[in-house]
Amino acid sequence: MLLRPGLFRGAKVQPGKAQLYAASARRFYSSFGQTAGQASSERLLYGILGLNTAVFAAWKYADNTIPIQIKSEQLNLDKARAMQAMINNFVFKSEDVANGRWWTAITHAFSHFNIPHFIFNMIALKSFGDAVIAYLPGIRPGSLATLYIGASLAGSLGWAAQRQQTDSGKKSAGALGASGAVSGLAAAAALIAPRAQWQLMFIPIGIPAWAMFSAYIAYDAFYMNDPNSMIGHSSHLGGAAFGAAYYLLVLRRLGLPYRR
Repeated sequence: MLLRPGLFRGAKVQPGKAQLYAASARRFYSSFGQTAGQASSERLLYGILGLNTAVFAAWKYADNTIPIQIKSEQLNLDKARAMQAMINNFVFKSEDVANGRWWTAITHAFSHFNIPHFIFNMIALKSFGDAVIAYLPGIRPGSLATLYIGASLAGSLGWAAQRQQTDSGKKSAGALGASGAVSGLAAAAALIAPRAQWQLMFIPIGIPAWAMFSAYIAYDAFYMNDPNSMIGHSSHLGGAAFGAAYYLLVLRRLGLPYRR
């Protein structure tokens, strides 16, 4: 399903991983009124952003970034325990499922340790999430939740499979961040409106969504096995694959009511 060229004539739709700007779509729908499903999905998106923020704050508490005066050895011990609890429950490691910590395959997608990673992913999450909601009047919160969680799980699977191959089954560093889920949302947004003009941050040149997202996928595929890369390229690819599949199987049925 493609949006008609010029449907939002004169409007710029800007993501960014890229920053995607979906206000033009929202203005289009304002003449009909936002559907109940869109309104509920928007509230869910803010809930996801809030949960990511809460987990980020927990990391900052555990590593003493949030200044809290330590008055006793017991408090020092409590902080150390808090950090270990965060590592155990919000970082995905390839051996976690075998060790019974299966939930980290999901919780890591709400987890960010450093500020730039957190800010960048939250901007991208809000942008792509807004776009998916705005362009799909038939969307329900369950669809958005399935897209986010499913892309997170697919990203975990992709990352674990790639680590298993490159590390020969040895334990490796863990993964955290919403990038896999964001890639799933980006894939869905690119398929919903492939001719939308996306703009990279600080570069005021519109590029078709399909072209920019294809370049992003090619970049991740090229660097996936780079031993010096600190980016979870395989997680991005797994999340994007789920987002594309979910669009083809589910989301394209929820599009513009007059489309065929």
